[in-house]
Amino acid sequence: MVRMLPLAALPSALERAAAHVSPAQCCQGVFVLLAAGVLAVNALPAGTRERLLDYGARETGAAADATPKKRTKPATGSLERVVAAVAARTQVPHAWFASFYAVYLLCAFAWAVQWWGWQPAEGKIGADTHNVLAWIATKQQQRETDGAEAGPAGGAPGDVVTLVQVYAACGLEALQAARRLYEHAAVLRPSQSKMNAAHWIMGLVFYVCMSVAVWVEGAGAIVATKQAAYSAFLPSVAPMHQTAVWAKVGLGALLFLLASLAQHRCHAHLASLKKYTLPDDRLFRYVVCPHYTCEILLYLSLSVVAAPTGHLFNRTLLSSVFFVVPCLGVTADRTKQWYMDRFGAEQVASKWKMLPFLF
Repeated sequence: MVRMLPLAALPSALERAAAHVSPAQCCQGVFVLLAAGVLAVNALPAGTRERLLDYGARETGAAADATPKKRTKPATGSLERVVAAVAARTQVPHAWFASFYAVYLLCAFAWAVQWWGWQPAEGKIGADTHNVLAWIATKQQQRETDGAEAGPAGGAPGDVVTLVQVYAACGLEALQAARRLYEHAAVLRPSQSKMNAAHWIMGLVFYVCMSVAVWVEGAGAIVATKQAAYSAFLPSVAPMHQTAVWAKVGLGALLFLLASLAQHRCHAHLASLKKYTLPDDRLFRYVVCPHYTCEILLYLSLSVVAAPTGHLFNRTLLSSVFFVVPCLGVTADRTKQWYMDRFGAEQVASKWKMLPFLF
């Protein structure tokens, strides 16, 4: 007979479970849960799924005469009726996408202020209970040194993420957020379309989590700077690994910047098009949503930049890719279908949706 856990004991049980989970693992869990949410929505019946996922041109159902018409098909079935009622009352402007990047930059600035302002009380690292970054960094370091995690996010003993990798990852992601915020302000056309509030909330959660993910596996290096012991921390990185670190930072940053430039060109091309026309410039000749391809490359290259010694990828940042791929993949799939309905299947039949040779 299964014994149920008393409700009164639930908080303490959760607290004990949390004591064995590192901040890096928490970030990984958030990314996986977000991805599961996207896949769960995509598995819903077609009518219900459309009401939750479609926005902009796909939601209006613009036909071949380029005259957008709001969805008029009545909801059928109890689930779709409930979803339709909730969706109709939880719409937010699509322009709110810009808030993702503003929130990320605010979080990044807050973490930077806490990092530089971290003053360990009486030389005790982590004693400053008012500093959230200090608490996260020290908890991550403790989980890496007490046997629960042998290295960053479960790596082998001696695996480290150096300070230069932390700086590079934080700087590159901040640059990406600043560029996207600029594009929303000066490049992209203002949009009157709406999206479901769930899209917006998931995006906010993702970017807040990303603001931690870019540095959390470098907790050892961050804590070492506050112990005035970074010079002692560096020798733990073998010379051959130091060379590999610089190679990963250099190659990862180069790929990141190239993907960022390509994505900017894609966005500029989309902004230059007449409404409801088929993009056909550069990468759009081969891929339906090349700007999504670039987005995946951005996060993948970031995981290379911050990869611990002995590894090609940073596990926490790689987990973010596990969310980005299904999230953008669902949209790319629906975008190709909309193009087929709007312009004819022959116009996009030979194009990949998002990932060349794969999808």
